[in-house]
Amino acid sequence: MLAHQGSVDESLSVVLLFAALWVGWVGWSRLKGKGFPRLPDWAGPGLLVVAGALAVSAAVVPKALFPPAPAPSPGSAAVETGSRPASTAALAFAAPT
Repeated sequence: MLAHQGSVDESLSVVLLFAALWVGWVGWSRLKGKGFPRLPDWAGPGLLVVAGALAVSAAVVPKALFPPAPAPSPGSAAVETGSRPASTAALAFAAPT
């Protein structure tokens, strides 16, 4: 995500997926009776439903909140096809000679 500087919708999707995994793990642990004894018995299946809703929303919500920008048409003024600017930079090796 950081290597290619992901957009806001990608970040939101990742957060929602991690939340789904965490909530699903808590629900599954409670359902099997191996963890979270303070939660009521009905919390296990309920949390699994919430985890499923979070997983689905990871695919739907970011696209709804942050729709993709339309690509400029080939004839629009937004596309500039000018020449590349010239550079006066030079590359030289100082060591080894």
